[in-house]
Amino acid sequence: SCVVAAPGCGIFFESWVRLGTGRRVIFLYDSDHPRMTCRACKVGWSLADAKACPRCGGAEGLLLPPPGAAGAKRACGVLARSEGPSATLEWLVWGPEGHDPKRPHGWDIRDHLGQALDARGRLPLLAELFAKVNPIPDDWLAGRSLASRKVGSPAMESLECDAWAKLQNGWRKALQWPPPPEDGLDVTLSCMLATIVSTPRVGTQLWLRVLSPAATGKSVLCEALAVAKDHVFAKSTLRGLHSGFQDDKEAKEDHSLLAKVNGKTLVIKDGDTLLRAPNLDQILSEFRDVYDRASRTSYRNKASRDYEGLAITVILCGTGSLHKLDSSELGERFLTVRIYDEVPEELEEEISWRVACRAERELNMESTSDPETQETPEMTDAKRLTAGYVGWLRGNGDRLFKGVRFDEAELRRCQRLGQFCAFMRSRPSKTQDETVERELSPRLVSQFVRLAKCLAVVLNRASVDDEVMRRVRWVAFNTAHGQTLKLSKMLRRAGLAGSSVPGVCILTGEGEDKTKSLLRFMHRIGIVETIQERVNGHVARTKWRLTARVASLWEEIDRAQDA
Repeated sequence: SCVVAAPGCGIFFESWVRLGTGRRVIFLYDSDHPRMTCRACKVGWSLADAKACPRCGGAEGLLLPPPGAAGAKRACGVLARSEGPSATLEWLVWGPEGHDPKRPHGWDIRDHLGQALDARGRLPLLAELFAKVNPIPDDWLAGRSLASRKVGSPAMESLECDAWAKLQNGWRKALQWPPPPEDGLDVTLSCMLATIVSTPRVGTQLWLRVLSPAATGKSVLCEALAVAKDHVFAKSTLRGLHSGFQDDKEAKEDHSLLAKVNGKTLVIKDGDTLLRAPNLDQILSEFRDVYDRASRTSYRNKASRDYEGLAITVILCGTGSLHKLDSSELGERFLTVRIYDEVPEELEEEISWRVACRAERELNMESTSDPETQETPEMTDAKRLTAGYVGWLRGNGDRLFKGVRFDEAELRRCQRLGQFCAFMRSRPSKTQDETVERELSPRLVSQFVRLAKCLAVVLNRASVDDEVMRRVRWVAFNTAHGQTLKLSKMLRRAGLAGSSVPGVCILTGEGEDKTKSLLRFMHRIGIVETIQERVNGHVARTKWRLTARVASLWEEIDRAQDA
């Protein structure tokens, strides 16, 4: 046992935290009566001493909780965000309101035990005291975990959640959650969860890039995922995945990010900062290496690290600026989901009004370091439910995946989406023009199959159904987003008759030189072909149209969607 004699209920030093690690901690503060603070002259007094201000005689004031109860709550907060959690937290409840109104203000343990003169008489009094010891109220640590955390970094505690519908309802209370077909937030959250649940599964890894204009909810979703610390490793920015740092005393310790994130999902909230990183090429190279579940490196300080059997998924969030990272010649690893391309005017009106109302309510609350005071209760609950759902999905993965049926028709749809996306996300090389290549489709096909089944698990579906495939199609077209897709849509409307370069320029709004360059690239990788328009038996001009293979992929994808 350990007894700490505090000089006052308002004092609890950080150095005392280690004394309670793993122990039953009981706060035995005094039976202090509530206090009032005069609104006129700001003088404070105990209600046990007087009903009115002793200075000005005013009876109106701000009622403050009993100092003993307030001190116990404050100390619990310090312990809850410290390294090495306490086993239990309890406090001495003198009365219904935290004090005994029948006793004088400041009545304490010595006063209580002092009612008897010897040990025989004090033992019953001691038993009477411990009968008043109760667990701290739930709202003292609402949303916080007693798990190991660094001082000053309070952690939310997850809420139990085992159904997608329950999680949706939680988010509908916290944010404007539009219904289909504008349900970008809903689709994005489900894809994020699918990425996380796929982490320990065998096969091609599922990496996700979330793009959207500023202030559309990316950061909120990332912070919600970050609550699930057992399965998610969240960082706002990063400078690399490897570290060659060595401490002479602990030369064997691995300081690399890979050592911390293995088996988890790395969530990068502010991916746009990568564009300004001086070692951007190195970071992207490390990512491509890790995607293959192995990474090996060496440093000039004679240190080297070899990682094999890695299971790491990545969620990279940012604005459309991240398209600058697109490089099909190096092989893209990320699938892309966009929350919104452009927010409809009516939806923006609804969102902005809801934000205005929430901002007004938030001004009525005071923020502290405690997580439950940082946001509205609805937002806190949504984040905690998200963490709980992540834990449930990962904890029941084997059972959930075995319960999902994947029919041949849906497998074919994933295959076609992968082949289509392999064409459409191809880009001309930024570094050379000697050769023109596009990626083959097997990696994309594998990723879409993986995404479809993981989405079925997240959405609590017994099979990969139409709703699951609607979301997969959303991701496929977001991944293919770009000038190649835009130009293909224009030519598809032209049909077999094709369109001339000036006609394409009018539809796309691009210059003729840029359009010709892109068309030549698309021709070399098999997306478009040329035909000669003849007038009176003479060649009038060259037209462009989709090849039979690409046109057939368009038709199959649309036919499956309509069905």
